[in-house]
Amino acid sequence: ARSLALEYRLPQTHTVDRIMALSQRNLFKPSFGGELIEVFTYLSTLRAEAGLRKIKQGIPQDNYLNPKDLNKLQREVLRDSFKIVNEFKKFITYHFKLGMIS
Repeated sequence: ARSLALEYRLPQTHTVDRIMALSQRNLFKPSFGGELIEVFTYLSTLRAEAGLRKIKQGIPQDNYLNPKDLNKLQREVLRDSFKIVNEFKKFITYHFKLGMIS
């Protein structure tokens, strides 16, 4: 979202605000923007929870999230989240014509 925000000279600095602004510019469907926000929020929450667990255990905090630490529902939502992330990556690749760069 940062690259698109720079391209469109958006002043927003928070990812959710950037996604909302890009949706308002009809860069992608509002429903897709909403999905991206949900995914970003979900992944951020999982990351924060994992970090807090590590702090409580006295383990150095990093960005690693072990799927084995998640329950079945969380893993399913994570899988679905990755599908949306991949859809956004395809959009970015097409938008910036990254497939043409070798």
